[in-house]
Amino acid sequence: MENQQEGPKRRESGPERRFRGRRVVLVSVAACAVLGGVLVLLPWERSEPPAPPSPGAVAMAAVSAGVPAALPDLAELISEREKRLRTHPKDARSWAVLGVAYVEQGRRLADPAYYPRAEKALRTSLRVRPKRNTPALAGLAALANARRDFNAARRWGRRR
Repeated sequence: MENQQEGPKRRESGPERRFRGRRVVLVSVAACAVLGGVLVLLPWERSEPPAPPSPGAVAMAAVSAGVPAALPDLAELISEREKRLRTHPKDARSWAVLGVAYVEQGRRLADPAYYPRAEKALRTSLRVRPKRNTPALAGLAALANARRDFNAARRWGRRR
């Protein structure tokens, strides 16, 4: 067995050295771009947490989703909608929300005195916007259910 000795280290020629230099520059530029992107996305100052929604907004979300809302929130929603309708009487959506809120208030308090108000608000919504007024039709179906008039509830539910 012969001892093989390695010869002197081979030096890189000009083209190989330039290729390595370009690769180092490209990798450095890519790393700087990634680091810059990360720094841009980081928040620099702490912002305050968002304010909690108003009771009327909470009740509005609940009433719109068909979920029971808290009684104080319902009262706030009814107050907000009545105030809005004094300035915008042609707002069919607000009339429908007010009617559904009255239905829910009557159901939660077991007080059918709210049902005529609900019916008036929902029919006003239909009068303002007779076609494609799904919230008002759904409200009238809910009102009929609350009154235990299930045939009427089905008819209102099937209307378009």
